[in-house]
Amino acid sequence: VLVQTPPAVPLLMIAQLVCFMRRSQLVIDWHNLGYTLMEVDCRPGPAIRLYRFLEHTFGRGASANFCVSQAMQRWLQTEWGISATVLHDKPQSIFRQYGVEDTHNLFVNTNRSMLAPPALDDQFSDESTPFTFRNANNELCRRSPTDAQGMALIVSSTSWTGDEDFSILLRALKLYDDKAATDDNLPSVLAVITGNGPKRAYYEAQIQAMQMQSVFIRTGYLNEYRDYAILLSSAHLGISLHMSSSGIDLPMKVVDMFGCKLPVLALTFPALPELVQHERNGMHIVNDVNAVQVMADHLAQLLTKTDKLQELKANVRLASWQESWNAIALPVFEERLKAPTRAPASVPLFLAVCISLCGFAILVVSLVWYFTDD
Repeated sequence: VLVQTPPAVPLLMIAQLVCFMRRSQLVIDWHNLGYTLMEVDCRPGPAIRLYRFLEHTFGRGASANFCVSQAMQRWLQTEWGISATVLHDKPQSIFRQYGVEDTHNLFVNTNRSMLAPPALDDQFSDESTPFTFRNANNELCRRSPTDAQGMALIVSSTSWTGDEDFSILLRALKLYDDKAATDDNLPSVLAVITGNGPKRAYYEAQIQAMQMQSVFIRTGYLNEYRDYAILLSSAHLGISLHMSSSGIDLPMKVVDMFGCKLPVLALTFPALPELVQHERNGMHIVNDVNAVQVMADHLAQLLTKTDKLQELKANVRLASWQESWNAIALPVFEERLKAPTRAPASVPLFLAVCISLCGFAILVVSLVWYFTDD
C-alpha cells in the first residue's frame, strides 16, 4: 500500500490499520511534514503537538519510505529515525515544450478573455499578438520580448495561501514599471498569476489599485491542464514565491515549469538548491528586506538580456518520471516484495489505532476551539 503524506492524520493511522488487516506492507511517500503546514495558519498549542506526535508515531511504522529531497531525507533520519529513499518529483508528460501555434491559439482563442489585458485587446488578433506574429509567408513566429511590438511574459501559479507572500512580486513589478518609465530598453510585461485560494480576492484588490503603464497583471484559473502547460511553455520566466513550511520540501510548481523548459526566479529556502541552481537554471532571491528590490533588478536584467534567459533555459533538465521510477522506486518495491509480509511496527496495532483515533478526535475539537475562540 503506497500513500502520500501530508495529510498524515488520520491517513497514516487508517493505512496502518488496513495493512494490518490485509497483512500488506506500507510504503510512505513524504512530500512535507503535516504539522508544519498547521503551524503556518495556527498558533502553537496542544493540537499541533498532538498532530506531530501522531505523524511521528505512525510514520515510523512503514516498511519503506520515499521523500522528495535530500534535506528531507536527512531530517527524517536525524529527527524521527526514519530511513527514506530520495525520489524527486517529476513533471507529468503534459508539461513539455509546445509549438508557436499552441501559444498563438491560447492567447487568441481559448483563453483570450482571461489572458489579454483589456487595455491591450486590440493587440491580440489572428495575425499578431505581443508574443507571436505571422511573417511574409504567413508562418507563425515567436516575438522576442525586446521587439518593438513584443512583451515579456512571466507566469506564477499559487493556491493563494499564507505560505506565499505575493506582495513581494507586486511591489517588485511596481519598481520595474517605475524604472521602465525612464528606460526605453525595458520591455512591457504581462504577468499572469493562475490559481484559486483564500487570499485571491485580497491580492486582486491590491492589483486593482495599482497604477502602472508598462506592467499588466492578469489573474484567473485555467480550467484545462493543457492550457496551463502551454502557458508555461510560452512564458519567458517563471516566478516561485513558495516558502516551505518545513524548509525541506520542494515546490511542485517549479517542477512543472522545468518540464516546460521555463527558467525560474524563486524565493530560496534550505532545500531549494536541489532543484533551482542559482544562475544555472534559475535565480535565487533571499527573503529579506531587500527581496523586492533584488527581484525587480533580476527582472530588469533577465528580460532585457535574452541571451541570459536562453542560457538558463538550456540548463533546465529533468529526468522523466519513468526514468526515475525505474532507477529509484522500482528496486525498492522489488526488494519489499521479496521480504516476508509483516504487521506494521505499532503493536498491538488495533489498540494503538483506537487510541490514536481518540487523539484525532481531540485534535478536531482543539481546532474547532481555536477557530471559534474569541
